[in-house]
Amino acid sequence: MVTSVLTGCAIHTSNKSQATTLGYVNEVDKSKIMTSGITVDETKWQAMLDNAAEEEYISADITINGTTISNVGIRPKGNSSLSSIVRDETTDRYSFKIKFDEYVEGQTL
Repeated sequence: MVTSVLTGCAIHTSNKSQATTLGYVNEVDKSKIMTSGITVDETKWQAMLDNAAEEEYISADITINGTTISNVGIRPKGNSSLSSIVRDETTDRYSFKIKFDEYVEGQTL
């Protein structure tokens, strides 16, 4: 299991040069530390990292502040940054994309 700590967050999407804030962001208390964890099968995790350039999702459970969402998609992300990491054998600092509805239609945080 991988665990990370976040301090506040802001999530924006762009819609034709007009930025909008996602609804659930208003529910985040930016004055408190958030905890998040990713639980995934180790064999699938390693296979995903070994083939990171393919950008294929694997299933994971995501826990945010004690609430677990099961069967979430996770994959390495990036354009030139992902290519650089894949080619560099001295680092494994991938960025990831999490898609809550990759396997369960309509599932969200």
